[in-house]
Amino acid sequence: MFKRNYVKTKDKAIEVTPFGIAVVDTLEKHCSDIIDENLTRKFEEDMENIQNLKTTSDNVIDEAKKTLVEISDKFKKEEYPIGKALLIGMKSEEYNKRNEEVLFKCQKCGGNMTIRKGPYGNFAGCSNYPKCNNTLRLPAGMLTVKGKCNYCEAAKIIATINKKKVAICPNPLCPSKNMNNKSNNKVVINK
Repeated sequence: MFKRNYVKTKDKAIEVTPFGIAVVDTLEKHCSDIIDENLTRKFEEDMENIQNLKTTSDNVIDEAKKTLVEISDKFKKEEYPIGKALLIGMKSEEYNKRNEEVLFKCQKCGGNMTIRKGPYGNFAGCSNYPKCNNTLRLPAGMLTVKGKCNYCEAAKIIATINKKKVAICPNPLCPSKNMNNKSNNKVVINK
């Protein structure tokens, strides 16, 4: 759910993104069977009945196939309005991403550099995109913003790398980047 951007972490809590809300709202409106709790419950009961030898797996699979084909057909009929609603949700998500917490000021245009997610991982991107295409690579994995850098006042990123939390200043112009002691740049924080 994190990888598909349905939810994100904020202040140690899991928060549904506008895109995640758009997905649920869209499916409820156009194809509610796909997210129906009763359907999930029925499948779970059918699995228990197979374990308790009250029915055969063939019967359960045949019934499940019929149900899923009906849902798939309904989804296919509503494909265009579903896609349109999800696109609106994605655009809303893009707007909200651009207004997230500022890491530091863009060196090219003075815009705000914020955490973004792309097909190749996390990066810092300028809020003035597409006018400014300044980007900086960030570590993979879960990232949270916590506090300020002691050297340049940029937002400090806490990254989870190999099960360790590491504090990183994302600002490439930070004085800590020029110091011989690289531990000033990446400080391992206790678990």
